[in-house]
Amino acid sequence: MDHHQAAAWTAADGERMDVDVPKNDAEAGSDDEEQQGNAMSTDSSEEEEDDPEEARKIREGFIVDDEDDESDEEESEKEDKSESRKERRKHRKERRRRRERGEDEEEDDEMGELDEDDLELVEEFTGQRVRPSKSRLKRLRRAREDDEDDDITTRRRVDDDSGEDDHQRRRSAAEPRDLWEDDADLRVARRDEEDGDEQDDFDDMGAFIVRDPEDEENEMGEAERQERMEQRRAAKERKRGAGDISKLAGLDQNALSTLFEVFGDGTDYDWALGDEEEVQEVRKESKYTDVFEPSEIRSRMLTEDDDLIRTLDLPERMLLATSSLSTETTLALDSPLSPHDLDDAAYWVALRLGQRIERDFFKAGGQFRHYLEDLITAVRSTLDFLFIQGFEVPFIATHKIDCIWHIDDGAQIELLSLSELWRVYTLGQKFRAYLERRRGLEATHAKLSSPDDYYKIDIQPKIDSIEMITDATEWLTLQHRLELRDAAMIEDDGKVKRPTRVSAYEMLKKSQIDQLVKDFCPPAREISRKVRQVRSSRGTVVHTFLDDPALSPLEHVTPYVDAEKQRLIEIERKRWASNPTAMDGPTPIKEVSGQELLDRAKMLIAIELGKDPLLRQVIRDLFKESGHVSVTPTEKGLVKIDETHPYYNFKYLDQKPVTAMTRGSQFLHIQAAEADHLVTVSVGIREDVRVQFVNDLIQAVSSDGYSTVSKQWNDVRAQAVTEAVDKHFLPFGSKWIREWLREEVEDFLAKACGDELERRVNVKPFIPVREPDTPPSDDAKVPGVMALSWGDGDPKKDAIFVVYMDEAGRFRDHAKFDNLKDENLARDFGGMVKKHQPDLVVVGGFSASTHRLYDVVRLLLNDPSLAKEQAESNKKVELGDFKPAVDRPYDVRFVQDSVARIYQHSKRAAEEHGTLPILTRYCVGLARYAQSPLNEYAALGPDITAITFDQDSQHLIPREKLLISLERALVNVVNRVGVDINRAVHDQYYQALLPFVAGLGPRKAQHIVRKVAALGSLANREQFVHREIMTTKVWLNSAGFLRIPQDIYSKSYQASRVSGETIAIRDMQDPLDGTRLHPQDYDLARKMAVDALGEDEEDYADEHPSALVVKFLKGDFEDADSKGDGQDRSKLSDSEKRRKKENALNLLNLDDFALNLLQSQNEQKRMTLSLIKAELVAPFHDNRPAFVPPDEWEVLAMLTGESDKSLRLGLILSVQVLRIKPNFIIVKLASNLEGIINAQYLGEDGDTVQPDRIVKVGQAIRARLIALNPREFYIELSSRPSDLLTGDESYQRVEVDQYFDNDKATRDKEILQRKKNSQKNHARRIVKHPNFFNMNSKQAEEHLSKQHRGDVVIRPSSKGPEHLAVTWKVDRNIYQHIDVLEVPMDANDPMAGYKYIVDHGREGQREFSDLDELIVNHVKAMARKVDELMAHDKYRHGSPVDLANNLTMMVNANPDKSLYVFGLNPERPGYFNLMFKANVNAPVVTWPVKVTPEAYVFFGEKLPSVPQLCDAFKMRHIGPLAGARPLHSGMTPYGARTPGGRTPAASRPPGPPAQSKTPNPYHTPSYQQPSMSTPQQYPPQMTTGPQLLGYGVPPPQTPSWGGMPPPQHGGMPSGIHPSRAAMLQQSSGWAPPAGGGSGGGTGAGTNNWSRR
Repeated sequence: MDHHQAAAWTAADGERMDVDVPKNDAEAGSDDEEQQGNAMSTDSSEEEEDDPEEARKIREGFIVDDEDDESDEEESEKEDKSESRKERRKHRKERRRRRERGEDEEEDDEMGELDEDDLELVEEFTGQRVRPSKSRLKRLRRAREDDEDDDITTRRRVDDDSGEDDHQRRRSAAEPRDLWEDDADLRVARRDEEDGDEQDDFDDMGAFIVRDPEDEENEMGEAERQERMEQRRAAKERKRGAGDISKLAGLDQNALSTLFEVFGDGTDYDWALGDEEEVQEVRKESKYTDVFEPSEIRSRMLTEDDDLIRTLDLPERMLLATSSLSTETTLALDSPLSPHDLDDAAYWVALRLGQRIERDFFKAGGQFRHYLEDLITAVRSTLDFLFIQGFEVPFIATHKIDCIWHIDDGAQIELLSLSELWRVYTLGQKFRAYLERRRGLEATHAKLSSPDDYYKIDIQPKIDSIEMITDATEWLTLQHRLELRDAAMIEDDGKVKRPTRVSAYEMLKKSQIDQLVKDFCPPAREISRKVRQVRSSRGTVVHTFLDDPALSPLEHVTPYVDAEKQRLIEIERKRWASNPTAMDGPTPIKEVSGQELLDRAKMLIAIELGKDPLLRQVIRDLFKESGHVSVTPTEKGLVKIDETHPYYNFKYLDQKPVTAMTRGSQFLHIQAAEADHLVTVSVGIREDVRVQFVNDLIQAVSSDGYSTVSKQWNDVRAQAVTEAVDKHFLPFGSKWIREWLREEVEDFLAKACGDELERRVNVKPFIPVREPDTPPSDDAKVPGVMALSWGDGDPKKDAIFVVYMDEAGRFRDHAKFDNLKDENLARDFGGMVKKHQPDLVVVGGFSASTHRLYDVVRLLLNDPSLAKEQAESNKKVELGDFKPAVDRPYDVRFVQDSVARIYQHSKRAAEEHGTLPILTRYCVGLARYAQSPLNEYAALGPDITAITFDQDSQHLIPREKLLISLERALVNVVNRVGVDINRAVHDQYYQALLPFVAGLGPRKAQHIVRKVAALGSLANREQFVHREIMTTKVWLNSAGFLRIPQDIYSKSYQASRVSGETIAIRDMQDPLDGTRLHPQDYDLARKMAVDALGEDEEDYADEHPSALVVKFLKGDFEDADSKGDGQDRSKLSDSEKRRKKENALNLLNLDDFALNLLQSQNEQKRMTLSLIKAELVAPFHDNRPAFVPPDEWEVLAMLTGESDKSLRLGLILSVQVLRIKPNFIIVKLASNLEGIINAQYLGEDGDTVQPDRIVKVGQAIRARLIALNPREFYIELSSRPSDLLTGDESYQRVEVDQYFDNDKATRDKEILQRKKNSQKNHARRIVKHPNFFNMNSKQAEEHLSKQHRGDVVIRPSSKGPEHLAVTWKVDRNIYQHIDVLEVPMDANDPMAGYKYIVDHGREGQREFSDLDELIVNHVKAMARKVDELMAHDKYRHGSPVDLANNLTMMVNANPDKSLYVFGLNPERPGYFNLMFKANVNAPVVTWPVKVTPEAYVFFGEKLPSVPQLCDAFKMRHIGPLAGARPLHSGMTPYGARTPGGRTPAASRPPGPPAQSKTPNPYHTPSYQQPSMSTPQQYPPQMTTGPQLLGYGVPPPQTPSWGGMPPPQHGGMPSGIHPSRAAMLQQSSGWAPPAGGGSGGGTGAGTNNWSRR
């Protein structure tokens, strides 16, 4: 029986029986421990027959249970005869546990007569546990019990069998059993443990009398309570220690550690074995966040942020910094605007609204220049509504429309459009961030001990952007770095934050340079003021009164040179004194010239000028007005971007103005090309603008003196400001304008995508073609739609699927037809159409074959537009010998299927129509799109970004920006149409529109749906507030867009129009709830209705306030024209009623009405009155444009993927022959679009052409497109050789930009063509060798990437026909290319063969007689050397950076050691890096090791083996550290530092003159090293410094004890490779003399010359 099921049954038994429950923690713990002990001792073979404690209690008279005991003894005797001892023990323990639990007396009476066998039979047949009580005495119980304690205790109690197994498993997990322990010993130990547990338990009276835990706690003191807790903990520790795993035999500590890691220590669930209070505490801490994945919680909107959004009384979109469609939503944390910020915010926002506002309102001579004050007022009111009152943009655009329009003498001027309102909202968010950053800047300035005058007077008033705040913050930090650093030294956690880096500017400010600058140049702030004065007073002379120093610049800096030299000497002396290992004196200081100090002074001036915030703002303005962008292709882009590449448009862009790039996607494509390393982008300003700005700076710093000294100082200052422009201002401006331009282009493209989406969804449902005499209705109803699809359109395997969706969007019927050209199937299809009478039939599919289905369906259903199209195209589609079985024409159309393609595979489709085929779901998506494109796009959610709105640039827009723009488009249209709240609650599909209502979002909409669903439905809008469905601001935002349609002609509606006696007014229906009017404007609507009817309001005082509105909406009232005519007005048509209402409202003077409202209530309501008038005439009239089916090109792109770009006339296409006819052939493109090639276009003019002899079915040919009809899916091609000869480059060429540099493009094209010609003329080498391939280096590396180390490719060389290149694989992604010179053996005898020379003309030149010898004795030999070194324990895999980091970590872990490793050099294949770190403070030094076929070359030494290489390194490394401080004699090779100081100089023996610097270790020295047979001396002799080998100095000739192999005494000649020697030995019978060898053997006569 399952453990959980048993537990559930036990709990159920506990509810049915009177179960004794322990009332205190001690008793509960005692019971649990006793049960554990009993369960653990079940396997014991020795146990007392009678319980001594039970006998004692009976003797003392506490329990009189003789009958039960006697029956127990009799049962025991029977069991002794029939059962084993183990079974008797098991039953005895079960009886004792039941007796301890104290079962109910009634249960005992019923079950006491049954023995154990009977009980087991009952359990087997009933499936329930039956436990008779072993005691007739009931425990004393309190009348009041804690339900929670009972429930927990009941849940913890399980049946005996499962509970016993549970305890067995629990004990086995905590106490692993010794596999070699004797069973008897184990049983005795368990029995002793059980007896000990029983003795540790509390008095046995606790099993009979249960006391209230509260009474016990009150009676005992604090000491007793603590003692009881200690007893419990001690008991648990004893039980845990009894099974200590450390006592097990045969397991060491490592085995125990592994055991704990895999299985745990058995204490993970100790909390479940503790007291009930602890269990309850653990259960209370469990949350759903502990159960579900965070992604699942976010997807279900159950995070804490989601709960906060539902609760706050603000529109949901205003609470988010991201789109509500985003899966990663972020709360908006900006501080709110205050009323006193509105004036500044209004002007700040208005300046940035866009080009229309700037052109019409701000520029002089603009169309609405005199309405600028009204514009600022409108922006201020909008910001007030948005950020203080909390109203969304749709609410402002609809119900606060008077604030964004201006009425002047009857003229209505739109101050802010809907898109500009969204722009105001975006800019308002940026202004809030700007205010917050500005407050932070003010707080930074407040930290100064005294205010900075330049900041307060000049900078602070000009700060109007986040960029200015950033610049000002950086400037303050630069100017007052020390004071601000001290203020920020102590962080929030109380820890001191020490500066870790000193900038060049700080070093200059601390040196004498700062004083030098003050001598001849004014401060940067004064220069900034003067520059702005010069620029503002253009055309006038501005005098600069500067005092020039009396001496020339070089003479003036002489004292500063001496002072700087003394400062540097003092720094070096302190550094040397602090180094205990320094042996000689301080390092001499490099001389500092006066020109160097002047250069540093100019650098300091440039830095301070470059940080000035006001000058930076000037640069930003210059780049916005005069900036330009230039593009240059890289070496990679030069080849890859050809004339057909999309990037060719800007490949050679030359100084295109920034202002011309903000309204297109070109700049984002340029950035994408730059990210792909195809182009290099440079941004600058016009040269004349740059020169003018430099001149302004020069004028600001130049003195008016005319002396030679003054001119010299003016030149110095001019050079300083020029450096500031070139090195600071221009790079800063270039970086900023790139970011600004990117933001502008991304915003423009995102808005364009949003506009495209709004265009698609802002349409009415499809209006079917009606009879000519049928008048159009005001609002077309949603059509019933039948959708068909043929899928891929293959007649052999694809069937036709049909679905029908009714007017409410409900799925009604579906069918499947093999084809529609079969008469019976066509008749069945016609019957289905006649059954449902759809208003529209739509067709979709995935191939061009769908167009044939479209034609067939139109013939079957008598499409009224078919005859007209056939007449225009002179094309007749034949259906067959049967006629369609329909009695009226039906409209057949294509519709866009992009949404349906996503829907068919979506999770939503699987939930709604999981049993339908995929293609049927696709048809459902088609039908729904025809009914409501808005609903379909809204239901996509975040997947809406998968729809393409901009074919070329949408992928370049950040996803979050795109989602925000698309969401705003949906919000605009949804609020324009309105949402029926009652339908949304009960219609899951229609519910997708609700989150886009103003004030709502996914979370608030979800909350509203649940609340309204609980109520059933809503009668009026006021119930949103009265029933606490919405908060106030959310209701104000959304009330006008949540409509509650009401049938004012229905009887139920009329019955509800009674006085408030039966139904409260607030629960009655209101006809105005079915309009766009806001409840705040209901009184105005009622007033207008009363005035239009000419009624007296007092006559309807007892009725609903909107009673007269009902009468007016019906349109059956008498007006001036129809009064007394006796006409039955209830039979008027809808159009007549509408005309009647319009006439009645036109009689009202709305201008006077609005003026009275303005004078009496100070509210401008003129535009609102116009809205009320329109709603009273036609409530919620759909003003959207008509549904527009896709045009011919859109249908072609939808079915084939082709477009007007891929099917341009003149393009050469690859086609496949499909069918061959006598006069033409039918071909198809890769997109399955079919075309024809007439016979005359298969050959030249005058040729007799038979198509079947020229082409075959299935053959692929090239053809030029010569005719195209996208409506008929018809293309015609030509495959004439003459038509294909000229190619189609001119047709494929991308149109270039107007700023394209054609001259540069022509030059580069000629260069590329010459390279191609040279490569084409280069003859292909043919070498008869299995390893030879005609490859270049990249191809050879790619070929070897899948081969083993040491594999070889021989290939042609780019150096000429007499060269070969040998590429061999050193290691993964490391390949060495060897140049081989191929020289004839005999120039006069071509048959003599060739010899192959490696390292021709250099030291160590090697010659080989054939390529096999070269491979074996050169390449393979080097590969063996590589393998030998890589097999050494000091070799490490990884890049040099990784090795350096690992080496640093190892030395840090072992600070007393000096460590070294070997690693491959990926930059120079064939070399190893020997990297070492002398100590913790020393840097990681890298020395090169070259691999040759015979040895490793280390600083000129040739070392045959790795141990000798290690010895050579150790002596070279130890040498400088063992002697005196070395003298310097050049640089350390490989660009590294030498440990212990500078590069040492050695006293050299006679030899070539020492070089001036360290020779290149990769270059073989010109001086020949001594023979390898001569051992070198280690350690080298010392003179004034250690002698280091390998720096162009020959080693000493004195033999010593290590380093090189012993001299050869015969045998194999020196320098020959062993494998080559083996080949010679086999061929010529040569053998080394006895006892000889190469010196590397291990025989008795071989000395071990390597020291490890």
